[in-house]
Amino acid sequence: MKAKIIDIWDETHDVKTFRLIPEESMPFIPGQYLLLRIPEMPETRPFTFSNAPSERYIEVTVKRIHEFTTILHAKKPGDEVDIEGPFGEKLNFNESVVEDIVFIAGGSGITPFMSAIRYWKKRGLRNRIWLFYSNRSELDIIFKKELASFNVVIVHTLTEDVPSGWKGEKGRINEEMIVRYLDEPRHKLWFVCGPPPMVEAMRKILQTIGVPEQNWRIEDWQLPGKHDKEG
Repeated sequence: MKAKIIDIWDETHDVKTFRLIPEESMPFIPGQYLLLRIPEMPETRPFTFSNAPSERYIEVTVKRIHEFTTILHAKKPGDEVDIEGPFGEKLNFNESVVEDIVFIAGGSGITPFMSAIRYWKKRGLRNRIWLFYSNRSELDIIFKKELASFNVVIVHTLTEDVPSGWKGEKGRINEEMIVRYLDEPRHKLWFVCGPPPMVEAMRKILQTIGVPEQNWRIEDWQLPGKHDKEG
């Protein structure tokens, strides 16, 4: 169906959020995604919802990484796109989730968890939440200011460009980092989203620290395949 872009804003130097009004309502669950098509390109691309459900509009947060997203970044309010959805169940989060939560995100893999945390706050849910968020540099941290406003434990780590005075973690998310912030990891529900190397490393870590597989919710995204996550 058609959707009109009603607002666009910068999140980082190469990430924008697009607020869309679909011509028909599109109810979704945090963690789901839509397929988006622009007139200039024949294929569709998947993007995760980044806002909380129950709003008339929907939001997707998009990193500029290739031709499709470069064209999308050049769009203006009033332009139209085609969307389908919602799709996906691996990372779904709603009121039925009663366990304490650990989110592990790499780069734009933060988007499904931003939707979930916004929903969690809006609904006044009582889960305790930890977010481990890995980026190359401080300038790449998406939603940095809003994340700091939530009553969740947020662990930022930078893998490449670490500025002097940085107070977060350094390097990739690893077992030692996780156990410093968490007690009883086996009894929490783990959501993981990011590039395949990070996801594969997290599978091994979860096994090592004894988290049963039924407590894993894992999604990796790869580029540039048609149905691979981009935001």
